[in-house]
Parts: sequence; C-alpha cells; structure tokens
Amino acid sequence: MKTISRYIMTLALLLTVTTGAWADELSESFTTNTRASVYTGEHFKITVGDVGDGGGFYLSDTKKATIEALNGEIINKVEFTKGFYDINNFYCEVGTTNISGNVATVSGVNKTSLSFTASSALQIKAVKVYYTAIEVNPVAEPAANTKQWTFNQPGGDVVLTPIYAKAAEFATESTSSGVTLLAPAAAEGVIAGTDAPLIVEGTGIVATTMIGETPTAQGTVMYAVTAATATKAPELDAADTWSADVPTAEDVADDGAEVKVWYYILGADAPDGVAATLDNTFNNSEVSSLTVSVLSNKFDLTLKAANANTIDANQTSKGTVSVKEGDAAVDKTKAITDGKLEAVKMGSEVKLNTKAGYKFRKVEVKKTVPVSLTDATTEGAVTRIKFNYGGNVYYADFTYSNGSFTRTGGSNGYNFSGSWTMKEENGVLTMTADYNESGSQYIYFVCTFYADTNEYTAKSTGSWNYSFKGIEVNGTDITSQLTKVK
Repeated sequence: MKTISRYIMTLALLLTVTTGAWADELSESFTTNTRASVYTGEHFKITVGDVGDGGGFYLSDTKKATIEALNGEIINKVEFTKGFYDINNFYCEVGTTNISGNVATVSGVNKTSLSFTASSALQIKAVKVYYTAIEVNPVAEPAANTKQWTFNQPGGDVVLTPIYAKAAEFATESTSSGVTLLAPAAAEGVIAGTDAPLIVEGTGIVATTMIGETPTAQGTVMYAVTAATATKAPELDAADTWSADVPTAEDVADDGAEVKVWYYILGADAPDGVAATLDNTFNNSEVSSLTVSVLSNKFDLTLKAANANTIDANQTSKGTVSVKEGDAAVDKTKAITDGKLEAVKMGSEVKLNTKAGYKFRKVEVKKTVPVSLTDATTEGAVTRIKFNYGGNVYYADFTYSNGSFTRTGGSNGYNFSGSWTMKEENGVLTMTADYNESGSQYIYFVCTFYADTNEYTAKSTGSWNYSFKGIEVNGTDITSQLTKVK
C-alpha cells in the first residue's frame, strides 16, 4: 500500500499522535541585532509591522508584531527582553503579561500564534518562545473499515483534517428478474479433499472504475477459511490467513464439514504516478462471510459378479481388490462386507484381480445416484416407514404407482388394524394411521415429510404410544438426511 496517496475511508486524520501523549515543553530563542521585518526560526516566524530605527524589534507607536508557529506548535509562554526603550508600555492581546525588570513574560497563551504591540516606541533585543510540539506522522492506514477516529484534546488548539474515500464495492448484473449483486456465493456439491472451489464461479466480482479510458477494478477480493463455528473473522494482518486465491476444498478432511468463508475487498490505491482522488482510490469493504457445506469424500464400492468368481472377503482365492492410497496400493479384500467396500476416496485407483486361471471378459461400472425423499414419488418406488410400538420396531411399506401410494406390506406380527395410507401433495408426504368406529374416524399416528426442506414431523394421538423410527426409499435408509421439526 502506498502510504502517501492512500485515502482513508471515513473519519481519519492527516496527523495522529505517535506516542499517545503530548511532548515535553520546548523553547526557541531569537536574538535581534539587525533590522528586519521577518525573523524565521526552526519552529516560529516573527513578523514586525514597522522596522523603524535601531537594531532588534523596533515598534513605533501602536504598531503590531506577530509570532506564528510553523508546524502547529502550541505556544505556552513567551519572554521578551527589552532593548533601548522602556518595556512598561508593552501589551499582548492573549495570555497574562507580567513585567519584571527588563523582561516582559506572557504566559497562558495556549495558541499557535499571538500578536503584541506597545503604546509608544518599543525596542526588543531578544525573544524566547516556550512551546509544546505535537509529534506527528502521516497516517498510513488506520484499522480496517475505520468509520471513527478518536484522540484526547490537549490544552491547545488542534486542527483536524479528515479526508474520505469510498469503500470498494462488488459489481452488479442486470437480469430479467432485477439487479444481482455479484458478491461471493457458496458453492454446492463440493467434495472434501479436492480442488473444487468453495465459491460459485462468476461471483466475487469487484466493480470497476474508469481511470482515463481504462476500466480498473476497485480492489481485490481477499478470502480466509475457518471452522463454521467461528464468530469473528481473522485479523486482516494475520500471517498466511488471507489470500486473493479463491479457496478450495483441498484442505477439508475427507469426512467433509461445514466451513465458513470470510471475504472482503482490499481497496485499490491510485496507480503509480497518478494523483490519488476519490475516483481512483478505494478503502477496504466490510468483512462478510458465508457457510459452505463440503461433502464427504468417502464413497461405497459395491462389487457384484455374474458367476462363481465373486470377490469375497472370506474367500480371497477367488480374487482381490486393492485401492491405491498415496503412492502405495493397499489390499482391501478383507474390508469387503456383504459385497461392499466402504470409504473409497474420489480419484483413488481401484484394482481388481481375478482368481488364478481367469480373465475379465468385461467389467460394468455404474455410478449410483444418492437416494433422497423426492425419489419416493418415482414410479414403482417403495417407501418403508419404520415405527416403534409396544417396545418393538415395525414397518409399513407403500408403493408409488400411477400417481398414488398403496400399502403393499408390513412387519410380521403386527396387526395393521384400521387404515394405513400415504399421500403426496405439493412435495409433502403424509402417512396416516386411522380407524373408524361407530361411524367416526380416529387418527392415532401421523408422519409428515417435507421434500423441499428435508424435514419431518411425527405425532401419536390419544393413548396410542407410537413413535417414528426411520424411513427407507428403495431399500436405502434416508433418516439421517431429515431433521425433525420442533
């Protein structure tokens, strides 16, 4: 960052106290042996209204002279030593004047300048100015997103000069539905341990400004990734934390997790050789965050065979399966259970070895699609509702065909008295257990599933003691995908 051209976002100052306090009292002396209308020292300038005759400060009747600070110094006290004429006619318009012998002392000034005069001719041969200097440095960069600046007022006048700069912004895009802000958006379907970006492509685009005839970005998007539970963004100056690279899932553990992506726009400075203006210099934007759900990188490999040469964990002579982990292939044959090898990482090299004396004629590979609640309404789908009753677990099966459900099975030993039905309406599945008695309908167990939010409710009425246990669709248990509505 260029410390000279950098504009500060909202209220900041050109000058700031470096030590947090005002410096000790200092002094500067002037000896006036020559005629002059202006005497300039290191910290002060003395201007005489009328040079007059003789050496030193000579003031004819009612003429004024001034002492001015050159660098904002605060004048505390000034001592004037007389020359040829009597000093009793000396007068200063500020502070308190005390005349003793040949010296007039003005104290309690607390200003950056003062004027003095005399009722008749006055000659001053020496001046000593006591002052307090503010030790200052140009502000390079205040804390991020500064909207406020404070300091303690000293015993003297201070000039504050706030300068402003607009915060960098994200670009916008006009669509048929309105204007869309192109701030970073959370990517979906990202798998842990891969180089898949956590931010949707085409988002996180910074607005541009025209510098001459060239559109130039107002800054650079910076990213940092933390655990999803983090409530505070990392410090902007934290080492190896913020990066202009779009974050990926590469460092997320294979089990997957929710992570929080923090981001802000690092405001651009004016280009080299170009004066800083409100149109080419931008401050940092506010820090914001979003949460990304990173999926597990552990997948199941189901092994099927069309003949007796099935690869089996208990009969390794029929063949083996190895998975390359890193640089080495690891035999996973004994890890196969019921024809399934679990936790195979995406991109892993899987090698099948046949039984001795056999060769593969072909190997069919088919990627399975995760089962969800929406699959319950596909033609021929079987949905199983599992429930607890009387200390046992039972189930009821419903098959979807031609737009409706029919109960097609249930647990042995359970008497499905009354009517057990399931229906779908606007993405909501409702299973109801009821019975009729003397012409009245009594509902004793209801389960409702919401496909758009993956939520469910379950309620048992009256003295019936039913509770929801789980749900399967086409043999796959999807209970863990659902959240109970409280």
